[in-house]
Amino acid sequence: MGLYICLRVSLSVCQCGCKSVRLSQYDSDLRESLSAEITSLLSTVDNQSMKEVKGLEDRLSGLEQLMHGASKIVDEQREMAQVLCAAVFCLCLIYWMIRVSCVQSCH
Repeated sequence: MGLYICLRVSLSVCQCGCKSVRLSQYDSDLRESLSAEITSLLSTVDNQSMKEVKGLEDRLSGLEQLMHGASKIVDEQREMAQVLCAAVFCLCLIYWMIRVSCVQSCH
């Protein structure tokens, strides 16, 4: 509330056309209110827990574990795909050999 009053007073002073206003022109209650509000804001800003994201280290560690697990799964899937491709190739080769054999025996 004190900051609001200070802003209203500043606005009314600016509207009067005054170029500069010194803080001593405000009454003592307004100065004390403004000082208390500034002190409160500074203590909030200086709060260390507000400066860091809580649990960020744990989240990043968990993300790294997930990435490692995903990389391992990708490698396993790649190996299985290679084995499957080799098996399909062998089956196609066997099919082709049987077909050629049948065509030759029919003629």
